[in-house]
Amino acid sequence: MAEQKDKCVPRLRFPEFKNDGEWAFAILSDLIGTVSPPKKLQSNEYHSEGNYPIVDQSKEYICGYSNDSDAVFNKDSEDLIVFGDHTCILKLVRFPFIQGADGIRVFKSRDTERLSTHFLYHYLCSKPIIENQYKRHFSELKETGVKYPVSVSEQSCIAECFSSLDSYISSSKAKLEQLKAHKKGLMQKLFPTPGKTLPEYRFPEFKNGREWVTAKLSDFIKMVSPPKKIQSSEYYSSGRYPIIDQSKDYICGFSNDENAVFNNDSEDVIVFGDHTCVLKLVDFPFIQGADGIKVFKSNNPTIVSTLFLYHFLSLFPVASVQYKRHFIELKEKEINFPVDIFEQSCITTCLSSLDSLITASQESLTQLIAHKQGLLKQLFL
Repeated sequence: MAEQKDKCVPRLRFPEFKNDGEWAFAILSDLIGTVSPPKKLQSNEYHSEGNYPIVDQSKEYICGYSNDSDAVFNKDSEDLIVFGDHTCILKLVRFPFIQGADGIRVFKSRDTERLSTHFLYHYLCSKPIIENQYKRHFSELKETGVKYPVSVSEQSCIAECFSSLDSYISSSKAKLEQLKAHKKGLMQKLFPTPGKTLPEYRFPEFKNGREWVTAKLSDFIKMVSPPKKIQSSEYYSSGRYPIIDQSKDYICGFSNDENAVFNNDSEDVIVFGDHTCVLKLVDFPFIQGADGIKVFKSNNPTIVSTLFLYHFLSLFPVASVQYKRHFIELKEKEINFPVDIFEQSCITTCLSSLDSLITASQESLTQLIAHKQGLLKQLFL
């Protein structure tokens, strides 16, 4: 792609169009025509399977199915854009479907020889309308200014570029969810179900081993106190030391405050969100962020490892109830573990290897999404 520095062309342009001149401009309402469905289905009419997919304004691309042939539209499988009037969700639909519930607007390019609906969808994704409570947003969307190449061929190249990226991102998300589901299913087999003392799956060398021990978590842990806590106002986007708190993000910020660093020996410790019930395993020096977390480890690793405790607690989490403190409940939780520390090691090694795959897949997905966002800024005006 060749760079362009003219006022009305994007920063990046496919080489074959670099001399095609400036892009055109128009208000969206002058470019589109709305499409009305023959019928709308209410959410209580959605089913988990059926002949026709249902599309509404929720985040899920397809939110259900129906066999109601009278409600089907887009039977010619043309490109249509679905806009969530309340949620501002945008979807490109290229197959027959049924409109679910209310609150969506369906439209397409009024003149596809001038502007393709496919290109328009990706352009609008690059200039999203920000959801403002539960008001209707279509009137705001219609006033959006649209800049587009005069050449429909150039529009097609750009649209296909983003569609291929979207397909890759969707595939990566599916693989990530499959990995997570595989891990969860495996954990349910490798740990005993509540009330039992043996798991369904056991590594061959331990299949004739003793029953697992049942005990309270509080009998096998010791607390770890940080030298200092950092308030959220002191978090930075970069720094020498990662900050860990009770939020969902594994690392929530950075700091250069050496006096606040603990876990300098890089041993396994478990961070528990006292309010959020989030669990994190940390094996590197870090700084505790804000308040509301409890840090602990095994008090006798020769009996039960910290890593094993982390995986067990991940499978049987404490449910967060409002903003109360939950560590008291966590300490009273019954845990099961094999007497043989080597059996514990086999289980944790298996699950940790899966965690590494999941982390790598998540990072790859994050990079893909960031790459797409960067292209959106450079291929569109």
